[in-house]
Amino acid sequence: MTTAQLYTKLDSLPDNLKSEVNDFIDFLLIKSNKSKKTNKAKFGSAKGFFEMSDDFDEPLEDFKEYMEWISFLICLVYMVSMDKVYPISKMEYTYLTSYLKNPTNAPAKAKKQ
Repeated sequence: MTTAQLYTKLDSLPDNLKSEVNDFIDFLLIKSNKSKKTNKAKFGSAKGFFEMSDDFDEPLEDFKEYMEWISFLICLVYMVSMDKVYPISKMEYTYLTSYLKNPTNAPAKAKKQ
């Protein structure tokens, strides 16, 4: 369809329909401008915007009490799973928590006296 044909059809419309056509043309123009502006982010496009500290993976001091509580609960679950449901001593708790935090450097298991 040529521009001249569009003008002829538009000219033959009543004024109220011309207004609707005008609104529709505005809508189409806005829609086409929005689709042109949406660019997808490219991999690496944010390089240099963020910096990660060297101690990012280190435990946070704010969560120290929480982590101790979780370690205690894990110890209790461990003790129950070993059919040792009586309360554990401070020595057993210390051993288990140190083992859970770092299994390779856990202290030697305390012997009962």
